[in-house]
Amino acid sequence: MSDFSFEQVSNPLTGTSIVKVAANNLRVSLGSADAGLRLTEGSGLFLITSYGLAAEISATVQILPADVLRIEGRLTLQINTTQTDVDETFRVGAATRQLALPAGPYFRLEGTGIVIAVAGQRLAGNFVFEQVVLDRGADLVATTDDTTAIRIAVSDVSLGLGDGTTEIVSLSNGEGFLLIISGPNPAENGIAGELTVDIETNIPGIEFSGTLNLEINQTGAAVNQSFIVDNIEEEFELEAGNYIRVGGTNLSIEIGGQTLRGNFTFEQATVAGSPVTTLTFSEVEIALGDGTTDFVRVTEGAGMLILDSNGVRGSFMGVILLDVPNVTFGSEIKVTIDTATGTFEFEATNILLNVLDQRITAERLVITQTTVGTESVITLLLTTFELAISDGTTDLVTVSAASTSLVVNSLGLGLRITGGTVSTNLPGGIGLIVDGFALLLNTTGEELDLGDGFDPLAAGPYVRVEILSGTLTVGPVSVVGGFVFQQQTDLTGNPVTRIAIDQARLTVGG
Repeated sequence: MSDFSFEQVSNPLTGTSIVKVAANNLRVSLGSADAGLRLTEGSGLFLITSYGLAAEISATVQILPADVLRIEGRLTLQINTTQTDVDETFRVGAATRQLALPAGPYFRLEGTGIVIAVAGQRLAGNFVFEQVVLDRGADLVATTDDTTAIRIAVSDVSLGLGDGTTEIVSLSNGEGFLLIISGPNPAENGIAGELTVDIETNIPGIEFSGTLNLEINQTGAAVNQSFIVDNIEEEFELEAGNYIRVGGTNLSIEIGGQTLRGNFTFEQATVAGSPVTTLTFSEVEIALGDGTTDFVRVTEGAGMLILDSNGVRGSFMGVILLDVPNVTFGSEIKVTIDTATGTFEFEATNILLNVLDQRITAERLVITQTTVGTESVITLLLTTFELAISDGTTDLVTVSAASTSLVVNSLGLGLRITGGTVSTNLPGGIGLIVDGFALLLNTTGEELDLGDGFDPLAAGPYVRVEILSGTLTVGPVSVVGGFVFQQQTDLTGNPVTRIAIDQARLTVGG
């Protein structure tokens, strides 16, 4: 039961009467039981005049249905149907209270420091509630087929997404609108809205900040609504589903020391029965380089990572490209991230590179970023490696190794192999027995330190196989010594393989 006290007074200037009403234990309902608000434990002041009604009520608010949404805090309902400011003193018992409202007309419910709980998440901030009609039904007289809503203008909203114990993502300074929708289909009733928010992450190994869009849809249906606020049309579209997510496009996020650029969405989810925050992304690019120049890029990355109190983990696929001269390479690559173990690995299989018009193949490639001297370089670890020196149609000399590393910098790449096997397919009955060799590759025009403990590679560009000791046979002639096979171009622009002979001993016949 509500308690009221009435007072009637006259205005001697206008000769009219006004009624002042003070109330306690008020109850007010807005919307419907499927999507609405219920105010209880209210107390307020009413001013009834010949020009209209003015009132202010403070109450505890409950969102309906209570098992889906919950509100914590006290709100103030303000009503002014007149077009004038209101400033009246009320006597309630031995005390006096003031009713001061700006000119109307309006009917609004607002509060500061309020918390709305949606799908287990708590939005704290300042809220202004207003009842609106979103869609008139076919029956213009009855209202049973109308779609109505409680529109909530929000500001200074904060929200945390986490794993149940740790707040993984913090959202703040949220501004926008929420709708508590009530329509003829109860299955599509609920809360939906869109806000802009500032975001920060609170876990090791990941850094991100920026302004994103917070999307809330607890209706299960697609939402496409527009309405007028302060003579400005506001509209938003949400895809069907039940979710709370925050995302944006053309953003950057740093994970494990690497920067990912693309489109990102943070969302609360349950994985293996535990609450986590997921990071879904598309069109992601990762650039590796020396801090000034990017010479290895992963593009078209798409997938999902798991964020919890331990860090970030997961894997996704992308396309790897080398942005260095005289090298052609493009392959699908798997990126694996686990900041708890310090893992940020790039792995590809069935590799094919074209380097200075020569073919390099490998079963597996793993990329790491290291420092050689004072220079930041990229190392490509290749397993089941094979390089063929070709004349354009035939592989003349093929070098194979169980594994090796290519070093990439802003100018190009380099390689040195001193172990493995050499096979040949030389023309004209030429044979070669190899006792020791080295494969040297440098696509740059400068000396290149590979950081392998040997002298730097001489300036290039070149790819050559140095036979440190071996026997070359041409019919009855045997040449024992050192040989260098190197691909070059003749005067007509055709590829030729030249063999340089060093400190050789020639034998004819047996």
